[in-house]
Amino acid sequence: MAGVRTGGTPEVQLLTISTDAGSVTGWFRLLFDSSFYTNYIPADAEEAEVKTALEQLAKVRQVEVSRSTVLGGFSWAITFSTNVGDLPALVVDSTKLVQSGTLTVTVADGNNAVDQYGDVLCTVCRVGERPVQYGYKDIEDIDVLQTLVTGLHAGTTYHFSMSSFNEKGWGVRALATPGTITPPLQVPGTPTSVVASVKSWLASPGDNLPIPSGCC
Repeated sequence: MAGVRTGGTPEVQLLTISTDAGSVTGWFRLLFDSSFYTNYIPADAEEAEVKTALEQLAKVRQVEVSRSTVLGGFSWAITFSTNVGDLPALVVDSTKLVQSGTLTVTVADGNNAVDQYGDVLCTVCRVGERPVQYGYKDIEDIDVLQTLVTGLHAGTTYHFSMSSFNEKGWGVRALATPGTITPPLQVPGTPTSVVASVKSWLASPGDNLPIPSGCC
């Protein structure tokens, strides 16, 4: 279940390609969030090959990939380091994979699914969570070198970062200096335009006040 937390949490998805006889060969490709597909990726791709293929997609920023061996194939744990929040699952085109046994292709979508015994099915997977009060601003004018952020709350710590984008994809995210900013809490100022006056009115039943006997 998606949520928010201080600093946020990057999503981790697990792609697994395996077979119950022999080993898987051939090629596959990946799609993310209705993007175009990646270039074809070898069935035994190294971590760097999967990373490069994904980061060439317009909607994928920076990822980290860790490969492990499974029966007849491999698993790739993919950490979306700079995409924010709960992300859609990767989609796999497996039509060019070759195997002698039964092919199994799965993507564990950073979820917390459990089996009938309550054990987590994917121990490396993680649901992406947005940072508390997360927000962003797109700046398309390359001559604009600063921006004003409003609506900050006193006493709350904020983190700022920036990344660049062009037709080749997203660059590495850079943290601002200093790394955090906390608008200070302040003692309230002196009230102004304070006026004291006496209100004059006649009591009536609608005022819900006791009315002296014989009045009105």
